[in-house]
Amino acid sequence: MGSEKDGTASPGMAQQVKPSWGTRILNGAASGLSSPFGSRKNSSAQRLSLMDKDAPRHPLALPTGGMGCDQQQLAEQRGLAMVVVKQIGMNVLRGKDLLYVTFPMSTAEPRTALQKFALSCSLAPDLLQKAADTSDPVARIKLVMAFYVAGMSMTSGIKKPLNPLLGETLEAQLDHQTMLYMEQTSHHPPVSSWVLRGRGYQYYGYMNYEARFGLNEVKLMHSGGRRIDFADGSSVSFTNPWDSFSGVLFGTYTHNTYGSVLFSDEKNHISCELKFGDSKNELSDFFSGTICRDADTPQDEQLGIVTGSWLSYFDCDGERVWTINKHHMYTAHPLSNILPSDSSRRPDLMLFLDGKLEEAADAKIALEERQRNDRKLRQAASTSSGIHGSASSNSLRKDDG
Repeated sequence: MGSEKDGTASPGMAQQVKPSWGTRILNGAASGLSSPFGSRKNSSAQRLSLMDKDAPRHPLALPTGGMGCDQQQLAEQRGLAMVVVKQIGMNVLRGKDLLYVTFPMSTAEPRTALQKFALSCSLAPDLLQKAADTSDPVARIKLVMAFYVAGMSMTSGIKKPLNPLLGETLEAQLDHQTMLYMEQTSHHPPVSSWVLRGRGYQYYGYMNYEARFGLNEVKLMHSGGRRIDFADGSSVSFTNPWDSFSGVLFGTYTHNTYGSVLFSDEKNHISCELKFGDSKNELSDFFSGTICRDADTPQDEQLGIVTGSWLSYFDCDGERVWTINKHHMYTAHPLSNILPSDSSRRPDLMLFLDGKLEEAADAKIALEERQRNDRKLRQAASTSSGIHGSASSNSLRKDDG
């Protein structure tokens, strides 16, 4: 049985429950509602009224849309950012990939980018396991999309995680049957690769990040591939959006996601393009999409309307698939017998977590110097042997931890 609170309705209650967003979009003209994809002239209050008012939002979600941050952290980061800008120079910093800029240790988040990514997998034992357990391809792609959306806010934050070293690894367990394995497979450009294994599914891919600084904004671009294979032979692959962090130096700090993510199930000829920040009459964290049978198949048709907010909820045709505060979060715990190259064994990170900031900064510099020296040795070895390219190296593997 559905309820007004969760936005679902059983057939006998259709007239007693407010229509879902999908129904309102499809029947907007008949009901007299203005299109959610209309003008931006409406006030924030009017725009908020178009979304589910009963759905809880992330504690840091802004009234005008997007995600903010802790104000004390913001003040600290802005002070440190100005020091970096003065040292490097705004003209040099503008347009430069920030992943190659050395920032003070005090500006960093006490985890690596590999550990940060692991947060986005926190609902895999729930949503991806449900996707693996169903034989309905439409239900499956809905659950995969909900899994992706649910992880978006978990990796947001004003502090930058530590850059993984080449060959750095992460091995973690989310529950008794869900394992995550990651490795930093390239340093320039930075590429992280992973495989997440659960019962009846395997989620794997690689990700390349590029961060560009403007006058008062950082743009984070993602490239790479993501794919989930299921035991019945079907799979769902999907692409990447891009992120904007505005107000980094002054004004209101806001994290927004823009662009679109295309989810595709080639075996069953089903796809859905989720569009983020594209609804002019909505909050900026709103997304929407239509699940379709591919146009080149005989049964070309719409299979569902998807709407929601990556800071709140995920709906499909009145069904509340995910709500931000109603699902158990699984923590990625390091394995008991991890490699010396594991993120959790980085000397600088361990010192950082112990509150020894100066020692952590020195350890970070030492690791980076070792990595640069390793690169020179690989280049020299490949030149002398006539082999083009470079072999993978692992600075941490040489350290006892």
